[in-house]
Amino acid sequence: MYLTWKTLCLRQQQPDLFQSGEYLPLVVEGTKADHVVAFVRMSPNSNVLVVVPHLVAGLLDDADVPPIGERVWQDTDIVLPFCTCSDKYRNMLTGEVLETQKIDGGEKISVSSALADFPVAVCVLE
Repeated sequence: MYLTWKTLCLRQQQPDLFQSGEYLPLVVEGTKADHVVAFVRMSPNSNVLVVVPHLVAGLLDDADVPPIGERVWQDTDIVLPFCTCSDKYRNMLTGEVLETQKIDGGEKISVSSALADFPVAVCVLE
């Protein structure tokens, strides 16, 4: 319910992003890349980065732990094929600030940072 509530609040705050924003699937690289789905919703004024685990049972090898943190995600990164006007995203679910790393032609964000304390990330530009 928390995830639904926070996402609906964001939708109310930025209706143009959800009504006419462009959907851009993102490339994920690294050891656990097959276990992450990531995309950006973009509008001229804003963008929102969404990161969600995928096929979690195979990821955790039946361990009774949540799909969060560096121990699970290791070297896995989300590639942003553009440069943002800011180098920081705030996860609206946890309040954590995620810093991007510059790469050729864009930026990247560590999945272990995005999913450090909660198994889903919905991030807005700072």
